[in-house]
Amino acid sequence: MSFGSILPGVVGIDRGFYRAEGVDLETPVMAANTGTTALISGQVDFSAGGNAIRAAMQGAPLKAVFFYFNTVIFEMVAAADVKSVADLKGKRIGHNGIGSSTEQIARIILRNAGLDLSKDVTFVTSPAGQELTTLTAGAVDAIMMNPDVAAKASAQGMHVVASTQEVGRQVPSPQGGWAVTDSALQGRRDIVKRWMRATITSLRFIRDHQPETAAIAAKAFQMEVDVARGALPAVVEAIDPNDLGGFSDAGIKLEIANDLDAVKGQASVTGVDQLTDLGLLRQAQKELGVPCKSGYNCT
Repeated sequence: MSFGSILPGVVGIDRGFYRAEGVDLETPVMAANTGTTALISGQVDFSAGGNAIRAAMQGAPLKAVFFYFNTVIFEMVAAADVKSVADLKGKRIGHNGIGSSTEQIARIILRNAGLDLSKDVTFVTSPAGQELTTLTAGAVDAIMMNPDVAAKASAQGMHVVASTQEVGRQVPSPQGGWAVTDSALQGRRDIVKRWMRATITSLRFIRDHQPETAAIAAKAFQMEVDVARGALPAVVEAIDPNDLGGFSDAGIKLEIANDLDAVKGQASVTGVDQLTDLGLLRQAQKELGVPCKSGYNCT
């Protein structure tokens, strides 16, 4: 389980932020499709935002309401002899499968560096969770990684050729999203907002208390504290203090475009305000004294 999936929830549970809001939070691990099905059926209260947006595009009564990170938090990591993205000409680039986030992001990074994707690089599929093994074995010359894995790779002499900050600048899609049902937004607004308040508090803690967060992460993810410390700055880069939990206009439009591509254009709903609802988030931000200053439709 990577930093990008449940770190704010883990921190919030450890520090008692959810308990303080009267929320008894549990975080069962499910495949994205399973989570969306469970959300629609009422078995869970929140589920992964990206897959839920795709379901909502096809008529499911869901809305994305919160994102941990304002941009993607992947890093492009290359073999020790590769110093820059431009140096990947003639090299093999790993990804998790055709159409995967890692493939889409890698293509953007490589294209923006001036490489011709049809001639200059070869794409190689690497199973999710095996990125570091694939790179260190020499099966690929570069691959997208989560920050915690990238920290391990750096410790082994590999090079981060595109940092989270750089990748996020080029690919501002929000990551770590959460969705709820339309009925929850109507009938369970209080519990949804209390969850948001606790999660915003957790995001602020991660930004402001990195040594303590690294210790919590090391224990939760069973990694060395030094690795957690090395990964955390990349995560913090993607938490916008001016819109905790939200997203940028460019970011959500890119997310929806990618989701539309994932469903091969088979969508009846495509508008931002039809697929997302930031009303409760804006209320929670104001109540905590962290009103939105830079995100989508800040008021």
